[in-house]
Amino acid sequence: MPSIDEVRESAEQIAVTFSAGGTVEAYITSQEWNDAVSGTMVEGGSYIFSGLMPNTQYTIGLRTHCGNGLMSQWNTRTVTTAVTGCEPPDGFVTEEVSYTSALFDWNADGETMAWEINVWNTAFNQSYVVTEHPFRVAGLSQDVAYNARVRSVCGGMPGGWNDSIVGFSTLECQPVRNVGWRVVGYGDTAVTIELTWEGEAGSYDIDYGLEHFNDGSGVSLR
Repeated sequence: MPSIDEVRESAEQIAVTFSAGGTVEAYITSQEWNDAVSGTMVEGGSYIFSGLMPNTQYTIGLRTHCGNGLMSQWNTRTVTTAVTGCEPPDGFVTEEVSYTSALFDWNADGETMAWEINVWNTAFNQSYVVTEHPFRVAGLSQDVAYNARVRSVCGGMPGGWNDSIVGFSTLECQPVRNVGWRVVGYGDTAVTIELTWEGEAGSYDIDYGLEHFNDGSGVSLR
């Protein structure tokens, strides 16, 4: 069965990118899916279903022909084409990326009051309908690569996705560097030590204790 890697829809087209080990057959229907139907034989890793109706739900299907009359099961996906005239915003960029979030911005046309941001990779796919920009998407995993795109939402219905797919990677929480210390004060019962280090994180954990203490068994500070 071919894998469907990406689906992009506009008002009159649905473009699908796929991976397969043989010749692929592609089919689309706006009716109830019928496993017995036949479609169009396509070569390469992408195909565009064209001549579609705007704001209409379609089911697309791909299956692999392996030779000698052998075929895989259909891999299907339900997609709704965009609303006519609901133009996607331009200038979509990632302005700031942290360990678990990313800040996105785009050019608004002054009439559109809502947008949908889609953030995805092979293991994650989440959409966010927002009414302001820039907008920060949180809840991401650190040190992971993502893709993002945006589209306008007009009258409660989404339009087509913008042409610009933004790729970005969240930051990795790196170990601190160049740790140093010095005694800065003596008291009757304690010694004050100043620690220094280099790093880009917003906060740090410090454990200290007697020599050879196990990690996490000493006194913890943040």
